[in-house]
Amino acid sequence: MKSWQRYAGVFLLAVAGLVIQQSVWVLRLMDHGQPGSGFMPFGLGVILAILAICLIATNLGPEEEQVPFWKPKAWLHPLLAIAITAAYVVVFDDIGAMLAATLAGCATTGLRQIE
Repeated sequence: MKSWQRYAGVFLLAVAGLVIQQSVWVLRLMDHGQPGSGFMPFGLGVILAILAICLIATNLGPEEEQVPFWKPKAWLHPLLAIAITAAYVVVFDDIGAMLAATLAGCATTGLRQIE
């Protein structure tokens, strides 16, 4: 699993490099003393590069032991969360925002207690 995360980090670092390069060369960072059209993509590219480096650095080392993706009945929580969200959307207009949000919150709290 760590190797795929390292590959993703390298890919995102390459994308960040491309974004930074294009924002400097094509879009220009500054235009007549004001931030140019490349200023925002440059900042986002730098943030993406920092996050990609963090992703690579946190996943160095040997691979971890493989564990099963789905434990028995692990599908129950995502299915109940989808059902709660669908019920929230359906009853939102009929009972109002406050009551619908309260009921969804109570249902979600109950969902956490199901083990």
